[in-house]
Amino acid sequence: MGAFRRSFPALVLLCLSSSRGEQVLSGIAEYATWIRPYEVGPILANFGEEPGEVRLAITAIERDDRGPAEVIDYIERYGGHVSTDGRRRYFHEYSTGTHGGFGPALPDADQKKLDTLVADLPDDRSYLPPPNRRLVFQVVDGNRVKARVYDRANAPDKVWEIIRITGVGIKPWVLAYKANYEWTVDGDYQQGGLALSPDRRHLISAGIDGPFQFWHLDTHARMQEYPNSSIPTATGSIPSVAVSGLSFSPDGSVAVVEGALAIDIRNAESFQGLRRLEEPVIDGKGPRWSRPQFTPDGRFLVLQTNQPALFVFDTKTWERVPNVQGAPTGATGFFPSPRGERSVYVAKGGEIALWDPEAKRNIALLDPGARVAQVVYSPDESMVAVVSVHGANAQAAGAYRARIWRTEDGTFVHELRVFEGEMYEVAELLWWPDGKFVMAVTRSNSASREQSVGIWSVKTGRQRGELTGCPRRSNGIVLLPGGRLAQGCADGMIRVWETPEIIKKVGAFEASLQ
Repeated sequence: MGAFRRSFPALVLLCLSSSRGEQVLSGIAEYATWIRPYEVGPILANFGEEPGEVRLAITAIERDDRGPAEVIDYIERYGGHVSTDGRRRYFHEYSTGTHGGFGPALPDADQKKLDTLVADLPDDRSYLPPPNRRLVFQVVDGNRVKARVYDRANAPDKVWEIIRITGVGIKPWVLAYKANYEWTVDGDYQQGGLALSPDRRHLISAGIDGPFQFWHLDTHARMQEYPNSSIPTATGSIPSVAVSGLSFSPDGSVAVVEGALAIDIRNAESFQGLRRLEEPVIDGKGPRWSRPQFTPDGRFLVLQTNQPALFVFDTKTWERVPNVQGAPTGATGFFPSPRGERSVYVAKGGEIALWDPEAKRNIALLDPGARVAQVVYSPDESMVAVVSVHGANAQAAGAYRARIWRTEDGTFVHELRVFEGEMYEVAELLWWPDGKFVMAVTRSNSASREQSVGIWSVKTGRQRGELTGCPRRSNGIVLLPGGRLAQGCADGMIRVWETPEIIKKVGAFEASLQ
């Protein structure tokens, strides 16, 4: 690989004040002292039954913000080593000892890609990040070590690509916030729904079997509730659906209660059942509906399904109709923008495209084939975020993808990653009212049931914050008047954050990283 050399940026101090120049020199000196131990080789590691020669070492350092007397017993290091033949070792060092394990060897294609990436590591600009955020890369060639230290809050894209390939489990540093308020609700909330009332005066929650409970937005007192009653039919009545979602029509006259195989239409004031929307179940199978969405004029209700068909219902008769105005012929999924100037649709072959309803033409192909889980337009409709599911196994790493495009011409903007890793689930997504941030309920770990709310910058595409929410399934998130965010959780709790203040802090944090 040749000899490693570290070059420091030339200092031009003529235009700097004396104090500023001293700060620059002091910072470089501190960096040089701190990085020096990491530039010494060789690095030894055990890769299982046979020792191996370390090619790459990645170490995250946390809890290193204590004084000299405390640091030995407090500092925490974790990360991994990759051998020259692609074997992997993971470690986690505490004051009580070291724990670790081994991973399978990297596939040949990943090893080649990794070699290319580490041969040209991004420059760290001789900058020492703040404590708790330091991420050290060491590329080894015998006794020679090339070391870099990056800020976990703002590491280069190439750094996160290397971390994804090696699977060392290191996450970026983001601002995290617990809920400001929380309270317990009645009922079985292993699944359910959460929504803002049409008059925007109450938060409405429902467990799997109901009831529909109305909560005061400020005192969190329960104001009233209605049972999840049976639905009348021409020949009697049928039991209500097991609630998995709740929404309202644009005029606020009807409530749409989601179930797995059916949709209940209810009066929005009394919650009395009006109509059941469902298709025949044949041999135990029927269409699984999700994401009911009204057209902007409220004239039709469009349901997404796991079948290659578009399910559209006339909201005057609640009868199914063959198509909806503005949708391309043969579309199996249709997501119009609120003003109707753009639409995202799914073609019969599974392609996801951006559509101009007025000109009746495709603007751009967004994905060659996937299932759409959610489509949300930015407040000014200049961008659209699409959550798609790829492959037959929706539980696999990377099955979910959340991407943003410009609606004018379909230009790709960003892919949103959970802690710069793969997504395992995206339960819900919304835009912050000024369009500068996106919030989404996600899981980043296949073994975890926690569904927190991530905050992404639209400008950079980076996750900058997290609202640590549901320890289990999320039953919905709602922006309340004034900007507070509410989340309904499967543990029977509603949690609320003072989000405007949080967004200010997240914005200031991102600005500090530029």
